[in-house]
Amino acid sequence: MEKERGAPFLACALFMVLLTTGTVGVHGRTHRHRRRGQPLFVFGDSYADTGNLAKIIGPCWNEPYGVTFPRKPAGRFSDGRVFTDYLASLFGIRSPLPYKYRKYGKKLLPYGMNFAVGGSGVFDGLFFQDNLTVQIDHFQAQVDEGVFSDLDLARSTAVVCIAGNDYMFYEEAGGTLEVNWIDRVLALSIKKLETP
Repeated sequence: MEKERGAPFLACALFMVLLTTGTVGVHGRTHRHRRRGQPLFVFGDSYADTGNLAKIIGPCWNEPYGVTFPRKPAGRFSDGRVFTDYLASLFGIRSPLPYKYRKYGKKLLPYGMNFAVGGSGVFDGLFFQDNLTVQIDHFQAQVDEGVFSDLDLARSTAVVCIAGNDYMFYEEAGGTLEVNWIDRVLALSIKKLETP
């Protein structure tokens, strides 16, 4: 039953992402040039994390993760690409720089930044990773420090990709939390993203 509830949310999230890409109707070829160079800001969990999880915590830094892409373990919870990589490709840009490497990859800043961390969720959960609120706070700090301009923000797309960690926390807590609470907190987090 819980899995069935997630399907409409994922479909809605994908629809919103496609809606923001400027793609309208059916065309015989792609129009990636419309998105080229426009920043992508990613928030979420292991489905979107491209290297923010600490090396001592996760198996994503060991083989077989990353063997197919990027040809070595790189902090992705996949042997290949994760959601962020596919979305960046759709936009015609490189995957945004993981927040963890913000001081070392300044040349990648025009592509945005990835704040997603494997094991995170909307709430503080079992894995003690930066939850969605902390990720948004990191984003706000980058904006406050002038890393991203008002023009960058106006041209950007923000993506929230949260899967099952909150439900796992809910289950581990004995199922005593109100399920609607998850929806309310997620809505508040998204509202915080929209507020300058």
